[in-house]
Amino acid sequence: MEIKDFVDSAKRQFNAILVYQLDRFSRNRYDSAIYKAKLRKYGVRVLSAKENISDDASGVLMESVLEGMAEYYSVELAQKIRRGMQINAEKCLAMVERLDPNTNLFPLRNGLLVVACL
Repeated sequence: MEIKDFVDSAKRQFNAILVYQLDRFSRNRYDSAIYKAKLRKYGVRVLSAKENISDDASGVLMESVLEGMAEYYSVELAQKIRRGMQINAEKCLAMVERLDPNTNLFPLRNGLLVVACL
């Protein structure tokens, strides 16, 4: 179930969602604001187990800083991954999506790791 489906099904079925950290709820500030507004409409709060965020004005500031940091981390990580993929492609290095779940080895064709060099 995706978070948007979960939020839409929250109509007074529970009064809180507990996440380990706020970045587990959403790493996009816009999505977070939309989902939290919908949840608030149904009387549901989002609580963090790790971060002690108060209900006063300082809590609003702290929550917005944490959400901003989560989005920054997500965008920065995506940039680093794209840059690394580009560098690997220029060097004709293998970029394998995932290990074979049965063998924990890189996927092979006819016993060879197939690498396409552009």
